[in-house]
Amino acid sequence: MQAQRQTQVERKAESERLILAAAVELFAKQGYKNTTVSQVAALSGYSAGLVSHRFGSKFGLLVAVIKWVAENLLEARLLPASDTATAREAILNYVRVCIKELKLNPTRVRAMYVLVGEGLTGEPEVQSKIMALNVAFRQVFTDLIHRGIESGEFSAMADAEDIAGVIVAVLRGVVLLALLDPKQFDPGRLTPIVEASVAAALPIN
Repeated sequence: MQAQRQTQVERKAESERLILAAAVELFAKQGYKNTTVSQVAALSGYSAGLVSHRFGSKFGLLVAVIKWVAENLLEARLLPASDTATAREAILNYVRVCIKELKLNPTRVRAMYVLVGEGLTGEPEVQSKIMALNVAFRQVFTDLIHRGIESGEFSAMADAEDIAGVIVAVLRGVVLLALLDPKQFDPGRLTPIVEASVAAALPIN
């Protein structure tokens, strides 16, 4: 029996997924600035013309990569982790998910950190998009802290934005160290310590 043929919609989705995966791999290895549409095309197995047709330009590809990563992390992994009884447990679940992402999708995580570095060195196209992603990431924690304040779990005197910023900073630092020196900073071993650090920052009533 012959395998069922893919529909046009399925073929388009598959080509976009492979192109995005190729872009992520190249961004992780050499950054956005040094990556060309032709390189993405060659690695994905499609033509440069198709890549340009799907994403418009290298910047369009960058925007799509960041959106793809955000959807996979924020929507597919983080948001379901917030469906818990308490805001505190939801926040700690987020911490576990973020660190676990290092093992599940190391190339994707490395690509995002390389892009962060490029944003710091003056790539305005990269900087604006990474900043927007960081805002969205921080907002997840801000919303949960507000939820805890409203339920009486957290102190009403807490500054949700500042605490969320500290949590994100802790996670960013740990992930960066794990990327730079995975033997010394093993994510699995560090998870309980990071959880304790984040829990200590929460303004429990």
